[in-house]
This record gives sequence, C-alpha cells and structure tokens, in this order.
Amino acid sequence: MELNNLTTRPIDNTTKDKLLFDNTLFLIETWLTITLSCVSSLTILFITILYIVAHVKSRDHVKETRKFIIKKLIKNEYLVISYILCLLASHIASILHKLISKYYVYNLQKVNSLCLSIGILTHSLWLLTLFHSNAVSFKIYLKLSKSLNGNLSDKKNWLKSATKIFSYIYGATILIMSCSVSIHFGISESNVYEHGQSDKINSCFLSQPLYLIVFFAFPILIILSVNTTLFLIVYLKTKATIDNSESDEMNNLFLKLATIMGLSWFLYVFGVVIIEIFPNHLMAQIIVLVTSCQVNLQGFFIVIGLFWSACYELLFKKKTSKNRGVNKNNNANPNNNNNNNIQNKFYFNNNITVL
Repeated sequence: MELNNLTTRPIDNTTKDKLLFDNTLFLIETWLTITLSCVSSLTILFITILYIVAHVKSRDHVKETRKFIIKKLIKNEYLVISYILCLLASHIASILHKLISKYYVYNLQKVNSLCLSIGILTHSLWLLTLFHSNAVSFKIYLKLSKSLNGNLSDKKNWLKSATKIFSYIYGATILIMSCSVSIHFGISESNVYEHGQSDKINSCFLSQPLYLIVFFAFPILIILSVNTTLFLIVYLKTKATIDNSESDEMNNLFLKLATIMGLSWFLYVFGVVIIEIFPNHLMAQIIVLVTSCQVNLQGFFIVIGLFWSACYELLFKKKTSKNRGVNKNNNANPNNNNNNNIQNKFYFNNNITVL
C-alpha cells in the first residue's frame, strides 16, 4: 500500500532525471509491497493452520470430536480469527492494488472502474483491520486487568459480546467509507479515489493529501491513541506485579502486545505527515519505503505475536505440563511470594496468545 501519489511532469531536460528517479522509486516500492505482502499472507496461512492443527491434537480434546473442537475454538476466539482473516484479505488486496497500479503506469489499458474498485476495497479492508486491532486491544485490556466477565463463555453472553464488537468494527468502517464514497460520487471532480491519469503515477488509492489524512491517517491516529492508552494501563498494572528478575521476559511480552495492538502504525502516520510536508526530499522518499515495509509486514508480526506461543505450548504439551506440575508443588510451600509472580506471568502470556 502506498502513502501518496508521486506526481510527474512532461519530460524535458530539467525533469528527465526526476521522472526517472520517481519511476525507479515507484517500481521498488511496488515490488517491495508485493513481496512483503506475499510473505505476510503465507505466514498468516501457515501459522493459523499450525495453531488449529495443534489445538485439535491437544490432549485436552482427546475425547471430543473435531467438529466440536473447531466450534469451540471459533466461539472462544472469534475476534482473533476475524482479525487474522481481515489481515490476510488486506495483504491480498495490497498485492492486487500494486499490480493494477503498475498496470496503469505502463498504459497497457485504462479501466477506471477497476482502479476505483481496488482503491475502495484496499481502503475498507485496512480500516477493518485497524478497527479489529482496537477491539482486540480492548479485549486484552479487559482480560489482563481481570475485569472480564467470568460468564463470557456462556453462549448467550458470547453472542451478545460478539454482536457488540462486530457492530462497532463494521459500523465505524462503513461510516468512514460511506463518507468517502459519497463525496467521490456526489461532488463533481472531487476524485477522492484516483483514476488512471496520464500525468500521474497512479496509486489507485486516496488521491489527495486532504482525503488521505481525513479518511485514513486521522482514523488511524484515533485508534492508535486509544490502543496506546490501553497498552499503558496494562503495562503499568502488570509491571507492578513483576519482580526485576523477570523484567527481560516481560519486556518481550509487552513488545508482542504492542505489535498485536498495531502500535507500529504510528510510523505510517509519521510517514504521511513527512511525505506531504517534504514531497520531493530524498529522506521523504526513503520514508515511503520504510513505511511500506512496516505496513506490508503487519500480518507477519501480528500472527506471530498472536499464535506462535500458543502453538509452541500446544505442540510441546509435555514440557509445559511438567512445568505446571513444578509450579503446583512450589505453591504448596508457605514461602511462595515468587510463585505468585510466576502465575501472573503465565496468566499474562496465555491471555495474549489466546484471546
């Protein structure tokens, strides 16, 4: 996904080098996006399938049918599954988006409806992904602050919770998309979503800085502000219960938590601001490439943060079971202040990997 549209001018002696540089940068960014999005998509598929297989083969479910296990998994982790599916769809849309953009650059054919469709699709999918990260952040906050209703696993409460969460996610996305699409079609020559034009290296995305900021960067900033607040609350509450000997491991867990909450999107917002203030500066062009890496590796880092620890635990059940047995024996000791911290850490880790 691209931050902006790089404008070009008619070729003459003074602009020839600049045009060549812009085209080279565009091609690098295009293939970087395609490659990294493919990496993220394949990682999402592999880790998610690994997690489901490990979950089905877990000893806890030996007496249950696979159909029942899958239903229970969906019931317990509907939000995470939806989050991962949105990430996968977003990365696939980014690949199509870049291929179509490159298609326009070389003027093989201009089909404005195709460019418009992929622009709207890419915009809506990334908004859905970001609002999912907001909902996941709130759920993590509830669990780690031990404020989650204990009866959430009950079918009635589960359906009620899912209805509220998805109403928020899809409602907010539809509201933003309705405004952008209405302006595009309702106001003459507004061109919220760019069409193929001979004087632009087309991105088939939000066409002007104002639209990019209002309909994408600003919602991201609001979501990140909420996610950051929740992260800080969780960090401060949990940090107080952990002793210094466990600080390194907990810092790794907090880094994973920040990744799941999508806090790296701050880099994207920073990139949008810089590229619009200094559009022709070399550093701004480098930031385009850096933010492209950040956006298109979202799926890779998030799915690792969500599922890898859970996969490891389920695949190596004997080891973790043995460790739990040691913890239980230690809890029998009256001097068990350190054991409380171990339990808090284990609770913290479990609730990040399995929401």
